[in-house]
Amino acid sequence: MSKRRSEVAAAALGLTGAAVVMAAALAGCRPAKEHKTGEPQPSESPTIAIKQPDPSPVKIIYPSAPGSFVELAKRLDPSVVTIKSTSGVTGGPTDMYPGFEGPPSGASSLGSGFIISDDGYILTNNHVIEHATEVRVNLSDGRDFPAKIIGRDEKLDIGLIKIEAGKGNTLTPCMMGDSDKLDIGEWVVAIGNPFGLEHTVTAGIVSAKGRSARDVPMGPMKNYYWNFIQTDASINPGNSGGPLINTSGEVIGINTAIDARGAGIGFAIPINMAKQVLPMLQKTGGIQRAFLGAFIHPVTVDVATRSGLTQQRGALVADVVENAPAARAGLTRGDIVLTFDGKIVDDRTLPFIASTSGVGRTVDVVIWRDKKQMTVKITLEKMPE
Repeated sequence: MSKRRSEVAAAALGLTGAAVVMAAALAGCRPAKEHKTGEPQPSESPTIAIKQPDPSPVKIIYPSAPGSFVELAKRLDPSVVTIKSTSGVTGGPTDMYPGFEGPPSGASSLGSGFIISDDGYILTNNHVIEHATEVRVNLSDGRDFPAKIIGRDEKLDIGLIKIEAGKGNTLTPCMMGDSDKLDIGEWVVAIGNPFGLEHTVTAGIVSAKGRSARDVPMGPMKNYYWNFIQTDASINPGNSGGPLINTSGEVIGINTAIDARGAGIGFAIPINMAKQVLPMLQKTGGIQRAFLGAFIHPVTVDVATRSGLTQQRGALVADVVENAPAARAGLTRGDIVLTFDGKIVDDRTLPFIASTSGVGRTVDVVIWRDKKQMTVKITLEKMPE
């Protein structure tokens, strides 16, 4: 650094006199020697124009960031439960690691859940209760109840159980949020029972949304209806079925899986998916899925450009099943589905939306074909076994 440049740097820092030498030293340089007349002068490199902060008053860009999670944890803790299930089947997916063998017959395993109603309904993961011959629920205040399995769905990995608390035994249900309104970078809190450490509270952010089977190594469960929220709030075996909570204290996801390849990569089922199927689980114990009969692929930038779309959107129909509802309605390979039954869709959301739209219903489907938009009507059938 030249003496002149050292002086400029020092002046910018409010330094004078001997401080010039110190400024040069701090910059990792020695002060340059005086050049004698006639000696070649070193070339001056251009000054980098560093962007300076706006001098206007500081604007808080994260008003929703809490100063503490204490009150949120106090409010939600009574709603989170420990679920102890006794297995009647050897094998099956273990908690958080679906590709591994489960506990031996007669063994117990721990999971999490959360109360959703005053009369004792509790949401959890299917894989927490799937092979259970007995389920017990422990509340944060030490109360313990037997639980009845009301309904469960393997492909969504959701389970609904119920306890009878009895008169005088009040329950504290969670508030249910809207997972569609989640933003990447938003603060979230997970509460559960990792490794049996009951009512553990961890915090993090929403790392990503819309994680599918392409993103998550789920082994034999890869063809299920995944549309995960990814978070770096610490979750571990035992957290399965517990709530993922926003800073308003609302449940926006069900903690379900982790990526064992690295730390801080957890996944939760969006609560809106659970809310959509809850009535079916309560009424029939399962989900009767509708059948569209189309194979769906992502709309890549290249596909969008060749199709004449101005932006990358929708779900590409890669093929249709012969004599299935999509084929009978005239859907063909190369069509791009833009909306289904009034809902904007892509390749991640269309399979779930179609499957839960109701057997026997006729829905409007907006597609893009030959560089123009059109609407077709599709009557859905019951999904083949």
